[in-house]
Amino acid sequence: MSCSIIYRWADERDFVSFSFYVPKETKLTDIVVEFTDTSIFCTYGVDLVISGQFYQPVKGPLCQWKMKRGGAREHCEVRIKVPKRVSISWPYPILGDASDEIVCDPQSHFLLGLFYEKENDMDTAVEHWQKAAQKKHTEASFFLGKLCLLNRREPKVAASLLKTAALSGHCEAMYTLGEAHQMGLFSVSSLKQALAWYEKCVEPETLRLYLSRLCVDTYPPFVINAHYNAAMIYLNPSNKDLYDAPMGVKLLKVAAKSGNAHALYRLGKILLDGKILERNLERACAYIQEAIDLNPSIKIPNKTRKILELVNAKKRNVSRDRVSASHPSPLRRNNKTINNSSAFNDEPFDDVGDDDDEDEDEDDFRGFSINTADHTPIPTQETASFWKNALVGAGLVVAALLMAHKYTQ
Repeated sequence: MSCSIIYRWADERDFVSFSFYVPKETKLTDIVVEFTDTSIFCTYGVDLVISGQFYQPVKGPLCQWKMKRGGAREHCEVRIKVPKRVSISWPYPILGDASDEIVCDPQSHFLLGLFYEKENDMDTAVEHWQKAAQKKHTEASFFLGKLCLLNRREPKVAASLLKTAALSGHCEAMYTLGEAHQMGLFSVSSLKQALAWYEKCVEPETLRLYLSRLCVDTYPPFVINAHYNAAMIYLNPSNKDLYDAPMGVKLLKVAAKSGNAHALYRLGKILLDGKILERNLERACAYIQEAIDLNPSIKIPNKTRKILELVNAKKRNVSRDRVSASHPSPLRRNNKTINNSSAFNDEPFDDVGDDDDEDEDEDDFRGFSINTADHTPIPTQETASFWKNALVGAGLVVAALLMAHKYTQ
């Protein structure tokens, strides 16, 4: 039997539940579910879905299952509920083979491998993963291949296991193969093969089938990394046969849009450099700043940091100028009231939405200029002359008052 249907399970207080997805057009007669107090046997077509001995005896006659058809989804969910005989926690659902006819299914072997891995019994874990892989369990093949790769042993076996999983539609296995070829973990680095696997990983139809099989709607992180790694290969001028700047930028934008900090930084550097794309200082710094916000530990050259600081300082000054313009100083408002004759006649003064007021606003600013650093009014030549004459006049008045005081004495 093949293994294209993967079940999930949940351990509750009084029962254990299983669930898996089948195509929407599935009929009830396509599914076979048989229970005893100690075992379960469930198939979908030629697929062995759940089979083997339960971790603990259950209430066989009370076991039940149903198929739930869900709206616009491409799949139907099959749910199986198994009441426990004793309310204890189950570390895994299937213990192993129940008999020569009811053998342990591939997914249960895989779950047993995960259990023994947590118990630091890697020999037993690998044994169960190997049994699952022999029964064409894609995830088990991927786990074994990645384990060989991480331990840097038997690279040919690792490549074979990963390729088996990849050819079965396992996108993460495709990404891992690409990364291994790029890093030279299969003895020789091959950017061409790395690029081929990255491109296979991000193909829309491949991704759709993979996500549909997992019943998820969002891209896993390795998909975004595949876009970024492929982009870096295309954008490297030393890769003469593979260099393709437009394709590299396209892939880089996908990774950046998905929140990859390194992709945001590289895209900012490209806009800052101005060789591949037209230089845009403001957008470049926005990308780089977003990359730093997402990953503060990302390495930024000192020169780039200085440019970023200058652009951010300029933005702060512009923003401060806008705030100053939207909240005029009392001096401006007073000058406007004194110099505007409409404040002293019988007609109402309207300072909102009047074209004449816009001209008067310009007149108000003729007497002084705004310093963007601290917004302090700086006298111009006209206001300096005005205050000089005013001071001279005030001096004459004071002198006259003093003389009058002297004569009264």
